[in-house]
Amino acid sequence: MAKKFQVSFEAPAKLISGRAMVDENEQELKLGKFLADHIAGAAAERNVIKLYGWACRMAAGESIELDSEDMSSLKAFVELLPRLPLLLKAQCLEILNDAKASE
Repeated sequence: MAKKFQVSFEAPAKLISGRAMVDENEQELKLGKFLADHIAGAAAERNVIKLYGWACRMAAGESIELDSEDMSSLKAFVELLPRLPLLLKAQCLEILNDAKASE
């Protein structure tokens, strides 16, 4: 049976200075919200329903369950998101790499 990982993108999105990004009400902005918006707005030819489901869960602040294949697919997809800023992309990839390293 394939190992499953619970992955959460509820970490605060951080500026290059290391400070958390905040909205106009000084509320921390979460990586999951950024990633969900970019996944939802991306063009995809494969795994459309799975990507949509992940985006919905991330937008709701929930963790997502990934097996090794899903982990690789999501990592590759994030790497190719053209409009997700490098700063946020790197933070999302670090979360995936950390989850994978914990196996």
